[in-house]
Amino acid sequence: MGRPLDWFRKIGTYGARAARSRNLLRYLGFVGMAAVFWCFMTFHKTMQQDVTVNVVLVNKPLGATFITDIPSTLTVTVKDKGTMFLRMKFHRTPVLRLDFSRYADEDGNFIVSNDQLLSEIKLLFRQEASLIKVSPGSIITRFTLLPGKRVPVSYMGEINVQADEQHAIYGEISITPDSVTLYGDPLKLASINEAKLSRVDNTALDATLERDVPLAAMTDVRIEPRKVHLRVPVEALIRRQQSIPVEVRNSPPGVHVILFPSSINASFLLPQSLYKSSVDEIVAVVDYNDIAANPHASKVHVNVGERRPYYHNIQLAVDSVEFIIEHDNHAD
Repeated sequence: MGRPLDWFRKIGTYGARAARSRNLLRYLGFVGMAAVFWCFMTFHKTMQQDVTVNVVLVNKPLGATFITDIPSTLTVTVKDKGTMFLRMKFHRTPVLRLDFSRYADEDGNFIVSNDQLLSEIKLLFRQEASLIKVSPGSIITRFTLLPGKRVPVSYMGEINVQADEQHAIYGEISITPDSVTLYGDPLKLASINEAKLSRVDNTALDATLERDVPLAAMTDVRIEPRKVHLRVPVEALIRRQQSIPVEVRNSPPGVHVILFPSSINASFLLPQSLYKSSVDEIVAVVDYNDIAANPHASKVHVNVGERRPYYHNIQLAVDSVEFIIEHDNHAD
């Protein structure tokens, strides 16, 4: 008796599941129909949207150079049915081709007015579409057919960089390229002999600085290239110890000062690439004027003398040395 009852229970379960599935399918069908109806009503309504239009210049002479660039894109506010905007999403961005010869004059002006822009852009859309506005509203720039003027780039006065305590700027600061070409009115270019780098300020550098830096803009002048590559070499500092000579300065004629010792140990930081190089240019200095000011003293103070700028934090092992003075004997 148990087995037939199990069959009836299973049949009832399958029936309930099938009924729920049919109800779910009906629900999804109604939702789909509503979505299709909503899309149909929405996309057939008149809508207003901003559309990006790419700008391409055609028939430009090979030697023509614009002082300021024409915009590469325009933003056009368009009013049309939603289906048009839907189709545009699956097509390429509209392209406006402007004929150089049509809008350029003999005085070096390139002008496309607002009405001319709208007239050209209108051809890219349906006849029923309404163009509300275009941004920018017009294109006004100048061009030249003359070759440019090559000038050097001035940059040292515009660079203010410093390394941190564990590093040093060592090597030549350089820019690439070191000269640029200027385009503009010949009378204006005649008074310009250089281009300047934009100001660069960096402190606490711990690695070589490499950066593309724009050049300072000039009114009604085009600069090519507009950026140069700046390189400021930075190296880690390494501590080194070395025996350095002690020199006497400002001793009068006929007077010889003998120092004990005549060389002392010094500790200093130098760029890593110079660690194995000679450091003979570092000297310690005794000033004879200090001896003359204290004639009864047995020792004189020692200072660090002139040295190259890439030696840092020089520390002397002693701050004073002993001395004796000898005078020349002149026979009659």
